[in-house]
Amino acid sequence: MAVLSINDPVRRALLAAAGELQATMTSVPTWVSAVGEVGVHESDLQRALCRGLQAQLGPVVSVEGPLPAAVKEHWSGRLGRVDVLMRPAGSTEVYFETKLCGVDKLYEVIWDLLKLALLTALPEAAAGYLVYAAPEAGWTPKEDRPTEIFEGDVFDVAELLRDHYPNPWRWCLSGTTTTRPIRLPAQVRTERIGSATIGAPGDDWEVRCVRVQGDATKGWINFGSDGWPQVGDRPSPDRA
Repeated sequence: MAVLSINDPVRRALLAAAGELQATMTSVPTWVSAVGEVGVHESDLQRALCRGLQAQLGPVVSVEGPLPAAVKEHWSGRLGRVDVLMRPAGSTEVYFETKLCGVDKLYEVIWDLLKLALLTALPEAAAGYLVYAAPEAGWTPKEDRPTEIFEGDVFDVAELLRDHYPNPWRWCLSGTTTTRPIRLPAQVRTERIGSATIGAPGDDWEVRCVRVQGDATKGWINFGSDGWPQVGDRPSPDRA
């Protein structure tokens, strides 16, 4: 399966996952929704996306999957497995990172974006997708809420962290003291793939998907032990 043709089954799986989550949310008792609970968890989105892909492609799709061995040269500590892994016969691997966010949890996409930027820039060809669900209010653009990632654009990695989202990146780093990027592609591109509304008893939710591609044609940037791009560092040659 060619990389570009993957977009179509991903779009269909996105709609299927939204429908599955909506069915769960609407079955939540009134007293539960009244205290802000929606009745679904992050793993529900992960499994729903996997099932939506399996319905089209079969057992080449699984919940969770290992990372390439080369990741250890670029990211220290224990970087988590990908949430959903697709291994089409005779084609590139496809990585998915999923997240079910509260209103102010969208900042976590910065970590997953950089993770997929690395995985898709390594010599082993790969494709990557972010699939995030959040209440509609959580998608309203505001400071420290990186909604632009889901609109599709080209981002300079060092500039993204230092100038645009230093606080979200700082919050991501606060979750671990040992897992840090070492060397990442200088740029990352996102392409909007699709979105779907999830009807809920309270506020509606929306699930969005973008394809991610790390771009090392501008070189690689080094990170310090504190997890930040090294000040004054120039991208090194295009070599993983």
